[in-house]
Amino acid sequence: MGSKGIIHVKVEESTSYAIVKRDDYQYVECEKLGAPITAFIDDYCLDKGTVNPQSTLQSTKWIVIEEIVWDKLLAEHVKETGKQSFGDLEFFKSIPDRHILGKFNGPKAKVNLANFSTPPTPGNIYLLMPYTHYPENRYKSQNLRLVYLKDPYIRYMYIDPPSQNEADIPFGYDSKLHLYGMYAHVYISTHLLPDFRKVGEFGGDKIITEIKGEVFFVNDANEEVKIDDFSIDIENNKKGYNSYIDLKIFINSEWRNVEGVHNKPNQSQKYYLRARAITKDVTVSINPTPHYDYTITDHKTIQPAYYNTYKDFQKWFKFNADEEMWLEMAMQAFIEVRWDTMEMIYKKFEIEKNNQIQYIGDVKYRVKEFDPCGYSTITVKDEVDKKREALILFDEDASVIDNTDNYFEITTGEKAKLISITLGNLKHKGVYCQGLLLEAGQKHDNLNNVFQIERATYAAIRDEKGYKTEKDETHQDQLGKANTKVTKENETDYDVIKNPDNSKIKTVQHVMNWKEGINYTFKEENELDLNLRYNYNKTLTISNDEFNPNVVGNLFEEAWLFNYLWLDIDKHKQVYYIPIGSCRYPNQIVKINVLPDIKWTLLFKFNFKEEDFKQFKEEHQYEVNAFFIHRSETTVAHTPSGTTTSRSSMTAGGVTLRRNTTIVPVQRQGGVKRLIEILKNINVSLTAEWKDEEDKKQEKDVIEGFATQICNFFGKISDIAKLAGNLVEGDSNEEDRSNKEQLEKEINKMKGGRSLDGIWNALNQKTQETEILYPSIAIAASWYYANADDPKQPNLMGRKSLQIDAKVEASPIIGLEIKWNFLEMLARKHPLAFVIKKALDLTLYLIDPRNGPKVTFKLSGELGLKANFKHNMLAGNAYSKGYSAKKEELISGAATIKADLQGSIIAYATTYLIISEYTVGGEAKIGVKAEVVNKVYLGADIDGLYLANTTSFDGFTFYVESEAKLEISLFGVKVVDWNPKYDPEPKNWGKCSMDWIKVYLNNPDKKTEFAKFKTDEN
Repeated sequence: MGSKGIIHVKVEESTSYAIVKRDDYQYVECEKLGAPITAFIDDYCLDKGTVNPQSTLQSTKWIVIEEIVWDKLLAEHVKETGKQSFGDLEFFKSIPDRHILGKFNGPKAKVNLANFSTPPTPGNIYLLMPYTHYPENRYKSQNLRLVYLKDPYIRYMYIDPPSQNEADIPFGYDSKLHLYGMYAHVYISTHLLPDFRKVGEFGGDKIITEIKGEVFFVNDANEEVKIDDFSIDIENNKKGYNSYIDLKIFINSEWRNVEGVHNKPNQSQKYYLRARAITKDVTVSINPTPHYDYTITDHKTIQPAYYNTYKDFQKWFKFNADEEMWLEMAMQAFIEVRWDTMEMIYKKFEIEKNNQIQYIGDVKYRVKEFDPCGYSTITVKDEVDKKREALILFDEDASVIDNTDNYFEITTGEKAKLISITLGNLKHKGVYCQGLLLEAGQKHDNLNNVFQIERATYAAIRDEKGYKTEKDETHQDQLGKANTKVTKENETDYDVIKNPDNSKIKTVQHVMNWKEGINYTFKEENELDLNLRYNYNKTLTISNDEFNPNVVGNLFEEAWLFNYLWLDIDKHKQVYYIPIGSCRYPNQIVKINVLPDIKWTLLFKFNFKEEDFKQFKEEHQYEVNAFFIHRSETTVAHTPSGTTTSRSSMTAGGVTLRRNTTIVPVQRQGGVKRLIEILKNINVSLTAEWKDEEDKKQEKDVIEGFATQICNFFGKISDIAKLAGNLVEGDSNEEDRSNKEQLEKEINKMKGGRSLDGIWNALNQKTQETEILYPSIAIAASWYYANADDPKQPNLMGRKSLQIDAKVEASPIIGLEIKWNFLEMLARKHPLAFVIKKALDLTLYLIDPRNGPKVTFKLSGELGLKANFKHNMLAGNAYSKGYSAKKEELISGAATIKADLQGSIIAYATTYLIISEYTVGGEAKIGVKAEVVNKVYLGADIDGLYLANTTSFDGFTFYVESEAKLEISLFGVKVVDWNPKYDPEPKNWGKCSMDWIKVYLNNPDKKTEFAKFKTDEN
């Protein structure tokens, strides 16, 4: 042990500093730099096993070093040497002198923070370490922690430049600039905000600090022009002097509309920040109500002056243990925003790629060529979508050889999709290359000269009539060197002429910033694999005509989805291309359009309810009476021994419950209130589905984002209306009204859902109940990019197009459900059984309204209707084509009968005691159900349109469910929540179906099919 015997350090008390103990560590908090701090050790500070204590005390040495420096240097030393220690002589000697801020000898050390070689940073911890051989930090009380404190303040603010991924900027552009519609990451370093030392003794007390800030720019007159506000509340009950806040500030595109911003076209703009701190002392008091009441008792501006990144910004440093020095942090004083929007950048990117395709030129071949160096086919395949057919873009033996002017189109998201390009019958090894469209001396046996990614491809000379050609005088020599017999068919050859001006051509690798092994891979001599992703424009720009981004952008995180609401291939496609060349067929270009894998679904659903059809309703009035019955009887009997008189009496008491029911007309609300009633029955959603970078499906209802804002708005209006109503009715005392509402809540909780109406229903259960199933109508429409591939239309192979799926479903149009209660039916067979069951029903209901044993049989029937319409903007639909590549039901009507026999028992007990609530119990169900459906439908498959009738039996499904529950809540917070469940997979038996008839409407070659029986096995 280096500091043999020293396990504790003491400090003399003084009014110039505070001595505090936190987490068993000793801190000296000093607010004056010039105040001397006197630390010392005595016999008490030495370990019991210390030999010659006086000698140890006199030989003591001290050093001062910053804690973060000590920890990082020691961690690096342990990493290098593998020694797991708190310090050793070797480590101590390796500490550079510049990190030792003070040295002292003897049992006493007098430290003055103002005398440090480097001025102390407020809030940072400095270790005062006594030792005999070398310092250690083994025990909590072994060293003293010195802290220089100032009044709470913002130490510094800075902006973190966006990374390549965060900005989502195409390669080749400066990633240090933000874009409108993005969020800027702002970091704020604070000192004693909030000041944890002032938190009250009661554990719930806390201090909240609000950082209020402004965004501004500096105009040509050097004036600070405010353009936006921001604020954030910070709560810090941790015992830390300095803290950091990570804040996101939305870069609103409205900023660029302020006069003085972006003075010059295409010039970036710098926006600065200023902020100050305001504290809110929050005291927690416990009211008679079971919830906390947070009361703001004080507002105080801690930092009246703003921290201004334009005036006050300075560089800060962090300690790097590897280099044993402080390094400058990557910080910016401003948010620098590009003039360009993301949409503009993507457009430029696509224009550059399309320009390269045009510069290179795709030579169109109409007849077969015979150069020995070449390939016979070019095939493109989506390796992820296994069901999709490969597209042959080039086939020298086909009637139409060259289809490379077509695009192969795919959909994908942020996760790259694997696309393969394969050359059939490639011959480029050991054959004579004349260097057509290559540099002199180059050959096509180099992969980069076939799949031309890393070389600047030459273009062929062309004019308004097409590509110019000339006779190849070396052709027969090529055939001879390739041992190819010269025939009348191949004896002459005409080739395109290389354009010597190659200045406008850039390599594919440069244009798209591809890297081998990541974006492309040579799988075989004849195959190239591409990993292609879609770059979503995740910012809403001012050029978005459909929605105002300044409104939409603040509603929810995925507001960028609105960029893809109206799907347009020309607007959304991202082009990738690969030039492919040989002497036989130079400069063929495989072009791939990547489209966003995003799907929109608009759902409109209207649910009719029983009250929509009711003209009359029942109103109940209950009467509860206590009753007392006394009966007495005197009996006189004459016997031979005399007359005997006997008396008997009986007393009974109880409670009677009566209900008077009155039928009254239903009073419909009129005007706006009636409209609101109808709107309550309507469900509307607009959902976007897409896949993230991990290929996981994401889903967002964008209407929900709007609805939240709208509901908040109307909620405020509703609150105002309620307040006005209360004033009119004389109930204007806010405290009384609050107490009344709280009392009603408490009473409802105490009642636990029990009511006279519930008691009546529990005691008057019906043996049979009939319920009408009212109409529920849903209309849905989805639109997305889908395959237009159609074997019967070869010109569409490899294409994608906008797909629109529409669906109408009435489930049901109308229906009826009948339920029999077997236990109630049995109880009514005998008076004693009826009394016992009613007593049990009442007891269980009073314990918890959910309770009760039941054996029920439900039988229901309903009529439903479905209609599906799928239309591809290129390939058409089943109605127009008269067939469907996949089997689909277009219109169907179905009659369904369902049966369900179920036995269940539910037993819960709930107790509510003002500040606590206890629930214990469980439930179990066992049953069997079945379903029969007869369906008539219009369908389509690859053979045509047909009418069909099918009856299907879903089999008998046996199921078991059970769960237990133990829940304890205190002050509205769950402290115990135990809810195990047993829900095994249901067992099914007997599933089968019968196709009664199937007749094709537009295919006379297909015979009508009758009575085809199928079981679940086949």
